[in-house]
Amino acid sequence: MSEILLLVPAALALCVIIYWVGFLPKGKEAVEKPEAVLPTDATLKKMTKGQLETFGRDIGVELDKRKTKANMIADLKSQS
Repeated sequence: MSEILLLVPAALALCVIIYWVGFLPKGKEAVEKPEAVLPTDATLKKMTKGQLETFGRDIGVELDKRKTKANMIADLKSQS
């Protein structure tokens, strides 16, 4: 009877370890960042600087509104 009482926690611990190793995300490679699809050049040129900054934030690119619109678009293209 005491042998069974020792096996239950060991089996439970083994199940937790198997779950942890097999199903939890594995660092950076497990989190896939979807590819950002940039609009066409004409669409980007029609956007205001504020819209460009908001769009950049949405796709993970921080833009500086103090720059010219052309430079913001260039930064957006180079960083995405």
